[in-house]
Amino acid sequence: MKALLFFPQAELSYRPMYAPLGIISIASYLNANGHKVVIDVDNASPKKIRESILRNQPDLVGISVISFAYIKHAIRISEIAKSLSKTVVWGGGMASAIPELILENGSADYVSLQEGEQTWLEMAEAFDRKEDFDEIKGLAYSKDGKTVRTEVRPLLDLAVLPKLDWTLIDPKKFLTPIYGCKRSLNIFWSKGCIGNCSFCYNAAFHCSKRRQRPLSYVIEEMKYLIDTYGVDGFEFTDDLMFENTEQMRTFCHALIDNDIRISWTGYERIGIINEQEDYDLLYRSGCRCLMFGIETGSKRMQKKLHKVIAEEKMLSNVAMCHKAGIIPLSTFMLGLPEETPEDLLATVNLLKKFGSFMVGMNLYTPQPGTELFDDLVKSKKCPPLRSLQQCAKVRWGDKQYVHISAIPKKELQTVESYYRFKGMFFQNDTSPGKHFFDTVQNVLRAMKSNGLVGFFVTGARIFFTLLKFLQLFFHPRIRKKYGLYFDR
Repeated sequence: MKALLFFPQAELSYRPMYAPLGIISIASYLNANGHKVVIDVDNASPKKIRESILRNQPDLVGISVISFAYIKHAIRISEIAKSLSKTVVWGGGMASAIPELILENGSADYVSLQEGEQTWLEMAEAFDRKEDFDEIKGLAYSKDGKTVRTEVRPLLDLAVLPKLDWTLIDPKKFLTPIYGCKRSLNIFWSKGCIGNCSFCYNAAFHCSKRRQRPLSYVIEEMKYLIDTYGVDGFEFTDDLMFENTEQMRTFCHALIDNDIRISWTGYERIGIINEQEDYDLLYRSGCRCLMFGIETGSKRMQKKLHKVIAEEKMLSNVAMCHKAGIIPLSTFMLGLPEETPEDLLATVNLLKKFGSFMVGMNLYTPQPGTELFDDLVKSKKCPPLRSLQQCAKVRWGDKQYVHISAIPKKELQTVESYYRFKGMFFQNDTSPGKHFFDTVQNVLRAMKSNGLVGFFVTGARIFFTLLKFLQLFFHPRIRKKYGLYFDR
């Protein structure tokens, strides 16, 4: 069986922002089992998509859809593939959450649910035997106008997967400067997280479990990427880097013992690493940034999110991280369901206790495939997403498609603009100017690659984004209410 796997372009980006780890893993697994898989990440235009399909002549076309930002381009790829009589399969985190909408739109013949390695292998084997896919676990498809879901596939033991075959893409296309690195690349050690956060896809997609690949594989891949492509840093995109301190110490000592002298970053939960000596070990192993998802300073909102964290634990973890020389980047959400100005003020007051540490701020966006989204739809506080085109317009973390908090929109937008503005110009690991101009360069290239109409559409969106920043300075009463000043 021959497959062509596409990683679509996200809007406002002229190239994929991250190496497509999910489809690299699928392709590596299939190739190791005697099939032929090609990955396409250079598909900005319809011409390139068509040429790629005609050149590779795949039996199956796969499209990775990990967020709403990829849907518009994924639809375009599907339309071209189907015009060439190809069987199309969508997969990824977001595709798994909305298979009915994908199939109703006619964008795919099948949707691969949850992780796809074993599902794709069984599809490839069935294709070679000239069998249909209807009994393969972990798939959704249409039959007699209705969506059929096959039996849920058990989670895979990641030790059965081979090392990632990085020759399937050109890693140089994904190198980026971050946290002191000039040539950083994303990579992963594990899948899933032990958390059960009501706003997160993890509970449904990974069953609130964390599984890890053999550490020796990860070390070999890191060495290969450093030696072959001059990578000087890694961003681990794991949902949870370490489940406990034993895992953390094993990982750090493996890097030190193998003389891997690079910088790396990862995502971690507050309350897992609680000793200064452990943060010092992280630093010695090359860790230069840890990202903590704190989400809110309101105890009431924490309970709604299933993420109750003691304030003293937040402050101590962040302080120890900073003392070790590691950047603590804490992420928060605004506009949560039923969030009040008092709840938001609790978050702002917590952030003031953090001082000048880096903060990432996003507007909460109800996301299909999560407990909170289902509850909001059931209680009629949030309308269901009824079409793929409607999903494509949703901007996670940037623009709310429904207002579900008790905070006036103007207040939400002002507070969000303050922290985004402060993050861009006052809280960067490199120089604020460099960060700003890197962003501008990326957006301009995105505009250029989208054609004349796309150029002006993207330009208009950028213009209104800038207006959002400016509104920050026209609401002194809101800034006074929440104490939003540029004194740090």
